[in-house]
Amino acid sequence: MAAVSLRVEGAEGCLLAARDTRRPFSPAELAGLEGVAQSAALGVAEARALVNTDRRRFARELHDTFGQTLTALVFAVDELERGLQSVEERRLTSAVRSHALKALDDMRDVIAAVRRTEGEQERWRRVLDLAKDLSQSGIQVRVHKDLPEPLPAGLVECLYEVAREALLNVKRHARARNVHVLLWQDERKLEVMVSDDGQGLRPEELGTGWGGFGLRMMQERLEEVGGAFIVESTGARGTRVIARIPWTGGERSHSRASIARRPGG
Repeated sequence: MAAVSLRVEGAEGCLLAARDTRRPFSPAELAGLEGVAQSAALGVAEARALVNTDRRRFARELHDTFGQTLTALVFAVDELERGLQSVEERRLTSAVRSHALKALDDMRDVIAAVRRTEGEQERWRRVLDLAKDLSQSGIQVRVHKDLPEPLPAGLVECLYEVAREALLNVKRHARARNVHVLLWQDERKLEVMVSDDGQGLRPEELGTGWGGFGLRMMQERLEEVGGAFIVESTGARGTRVIARIPWTGGERSHSRASIARRPGG
């Protein structure tokens, strides 16, 4: 077996080659493998560049279409409200404005997620900032992180984005008093879990993509890296959002019990 270095945008791995003979690889063969590794790295970098280009294009189109339409709707409601006398009519137009503004906020969150290319520390800071916002609104938030360093960029992106999206849904929908964010690892997987004690979900909501477009995107991202996405709810006892990604990148001495006592489990 032979291994040659494979580097892509600061991330380092290796290309392994094996054959059913004990004859070692010659210098010429190793040089050829290095050429293959360089070509593979270039291909990965070009593919990532194309993905980022598509993400920026999608974000622009989303802003220029739905964003402009929703903004125009808010202005139209404001103009309509000026001519209304009835308290009930004003209440209805105020509700329309609130829904339109919320849709604008949701759209901006999606655009930010699509455009986001920050490093690991910046992504984690966004999770902590959102947890701080929830705390300032009166929700008790506990955050516990115990992950190996470093992790592949794609796995970090999935874990942190799931945590952030789940916290956003707590902020918007859960009416919770307590939230627990847990990121941890055992010998076989990485996991992020966000649990709350809010109003929970009705049984019919569990299979309908609860949480909207954001959580569905998280599910698709996890599937791309071989992960699993789970939403559990027990009605009045709240909701748990769980993401699990297979991982055997290193042994840890921590057991599940030593990391944290998981709510509800």
